[in-house]
Amino acid sequence: MQSKIKDCSQLALLFGVITATCASSANAACTYTITNNWGAGYTAAVRVTNDTTARVNGWQVNWSYAKNTVTNAWNAQLSGNYMATNLGWNGGLNPGQFAEFGFQAVTNGGAVETPVLSGNLCGTSASSVNSVSSRSVTSSVISSSIISSSRSFSSIIQSSSTIQNSSTIQNSSIVRTSSSASSVAPIANNIATLATATTSYVSPWETLVAVNDNSIPANSNDKSQGAYGNWNNPNSIQWVQYDWPQTYSLTQTQIYWFDDNGGVLTPTRAYIEYWTGSNWVSLGDVPLVKNAFNNLPLNSIVTNRVRVSMLNATQSTGILEWRVAGTPVGQPASSSSSSRSSVASSSTNSSTGNCTGPLAGTRGSNPILPNIFTADPASFVHNCTFYITAGRDEGTNGFLLRSWYVLSSTDMVNWTDHGAPVMNLSTFTWADANAWAGQMIERGGKFYWYVPVNKRGGGMAIGVAVGDSPLGPFRDAIGAPLVDDTIEMKAFNYTDAGQTVYTIDPTVFVDDNGQAYLTYGGFWRMVTVALNDNMTSIKGNWIERTPRDFFEAPYLTKRNGTYYMVYAAGANPATIDYATATSPTGPWTYRGRILDKLPALTGQDAPTSHPAITEFAGQWYLVYHISNGKGGGTYRRQVALEKLFFNSDGTIKTIAPSTGVTF
Repeated sequence: MQSKIKDCSQLALLFGVITATCASSANAACTYTITNNWGAGYTAAVRVTNDTTARVNGWQVNWSYAKNTVTNAWNAQLSGNYMATNLGWNGGLNPGQFAEFGFQAVTNGGAVETPVLSGNLCGTSASSVNSVSSRSVTSSVISSSIISSSRSFSSIIQSSSTIQNSSTIQNSSIVRTSSSASSVAPIANNIATLATATTSYVSPWETLVAVNDNSIPANSNDKSQGAYGNWNNPNSIQWVQYDWPQTYSLTQTQIYWFDDNGGVLTPTRAYIEYWTGSNWVSLGDVPLVKNAFNNLPLNSIVTNRVRVSMLNATQSTGILEWRVAGTPVGQPASSSSSSRSSVASSSTNSSTGNCTGPLAGTRGSNPILPNIFTADPASFVHNCTFYITAGRDEGTNGFLLRSWYVLSSTDMVNWTDHGAPVMNLSTFTWADANAWAGQMIERGGKFYWYVPVNKRGGGMAIGVAVGDSPLGPFRDAIGAPLVDDTIEMKAFNYTDAGQTVYTIDPTVFVDDNGQAYLTYGGFWRMVTVALNDNMTSIKGNWIERTPRDFFEAPYLTKRNGTYYMVYAAGANPATIDYATATSPTGPWTYRGRILDKLPALTGQDAPTSHPAITEFAGQWYLVYHISNGKGGGTYRRQVALEKLFFNSDGTIKTIAPSTGVTF
C-alpha cells in the first residue's frame, strides 16, 4: 500500500488498528509513507519525505506491531521499541527530498501486519541552510538555476587545503598535462547546468540533480545540496554523462568527489571521455583528492557529450558537483536525449547508430544474468545504454510476480541488474497482484512505464507510471487504470466484461509524426488505440485487429517505413512470429517465424515466450526469456538475447536460441 500519514488521527482512520502516541511537535516537518508491504511479515520500505521549505538534519520513525517482531533493518539505525533513525552517512533531508528504510519482521500466529507509524516527524527544529531559487527538473535536465549559499565563498576557500597533483597522461594520441586538484575558485563559465545528466545507476536516496546544480560543497561529505552516489556497487565502473543540445568547445572540467567515509568513497580510478559522433575518446584521468575541486584541462575539444567513469576497488563512488567550462560552436547538434532520437522503447532510435556498441571479439552469455529470474522483457535505448525492463519471477508452481526490474548494458556483454525492484505493485494503490509484462518508453524527457496488473476487486487493467529516469523513482501517473474492463466496455459498446479483450501485455510506440499508440491483448485478440500527447490518456477510436496466430505479447516497432508487430504465436509453448503493415493500427500481413518453440525442463509446464526487438549501434536484437536455464523453470524464467537480421526485402531471418552472442 502507499498512504501518506501526517498525524495520529489519520493513523487510526487508515489502519484500523491500535495507534501509538505521537510525540509532541510544533512543526510537522516530514510525512511518512509505507511504500511497500510484501507479506510474510516483511515490510520492504518506509519513505520519509521532507515536505517543508527548510532542511531537517535528522528524522525518527516509531512504529508498533500487535503480533510481528522486528529482526533487522536496512538504511536506518534501530533502537528502543521499534524506533528507526537516519544513519549518520545518510545525512539530513533538504526540502522535497526523501529517505527510505526497510525492516524485516517475523509473524506471530501467521498474521501479516502493516506497521502503525508515529514519531516526532523529523524532529522539532529545522535548520536554516542554503535554498534553491527555482529549479526545474525534467528527466535530469537542470535549468541554469543558481543555488544561493549561506556560506561565504572565502570561508570555503580557506577550509580547503591547496593540493597540486601534476601529471602527464597520454591516451588515444591526446596528451593531458598539469591536471590538478585545487582549492582555487570553481570555473565561472560552467555549462554543466545546461546539460542533460544521465547515469548508469544512482542509489534511491541520492540524486543525479546534485551533479550540475552549480553548488559549492564545503567538503566531500557536504550533502546540503544533495549528492550523487551509486551505492551498493563496489568495485564496479559507474558513469555520469552530460549531453548538450549543441556542440561546445570544452576547455576545462572540475569534479568534487562525494566521500562519506562509509558506503561511498573517492574513486581509486576516474577518467573523462568525449563523444566524437562515432566513438568515445579518452581525455585522461581525473585527480582523486577529497574536499576540493579536481581539475582536468580539456584543450578545446569540440563535442556535445562527455562522460566521467569512476571505480573504487572496495566501495561505491559518488559526485557532489561536476563542472565543465566551454563556449558554443556552430549550430545546435542532435542529441540522444532529444524527444525524437530516443523517443520510444518500441520505435527505431535513429541515434543508436552513433553508439559504440559491442567490442569486436567479445562474447555475451545466455541468459544474460543467470543469477536473477526475470521474465517478459521489453527493451529500449537511451543515451547509448541498452535497457531491458522485466518482471521478477518468484513462483515455483505458478506465476508470482510482484515487482519489475531494470537491466542495462553499454556493450551488450556486461549487464547490470540495478538492485532492488525499480517499481512494484505498491506504485499503484488500486492494484493487488500480477506485476506482469510491461514496457517503458521515453518522451519529452519523461519515462512512462505501462504495465498490466490485477485491479482490486478483480480483472486485469493497464496502469502507467512516470519517472524522470529509466531507474525511477516512478509514481502512478493518473492514480487509476488507463485501461480496464469498464473503459473497454464503453469504448466498444459491450454489455458484458467477458466480451472485452484480455487486458495484458501493453506495447507503446511513438510514430515519426509524434503520434503515440498503445497496443495490448492476449488469448488470440489484440487492440490498438491512440494516446494523447500527455501519454496518460486515450484519444480516437479503439481498433481490434489481430495478426494471424497471435496469442499474446505484442511488440510494435518500425523499420524503413514498415511497421512490425512481433508476438507470441499459437499457444504455450508459443513461437515468436511477426506481421507487417503500412499503418501502426494494421491491418497486419503475416510474414513468418522468428524463433521456434522453446524447450522446458523435465517435469515443468509448457514454457511461455515473450519478445522485444530493438536496434542498437546499427545492429538489431531480439530480447526474450527462456525457461530451461540453470535453477530455472516455467515460473522462474531468465532473459536472453540474440542478434536479429533482416533480408533485403525487409523480412526477418529465422534464428535459433544460443548460449550467447559473439561480436
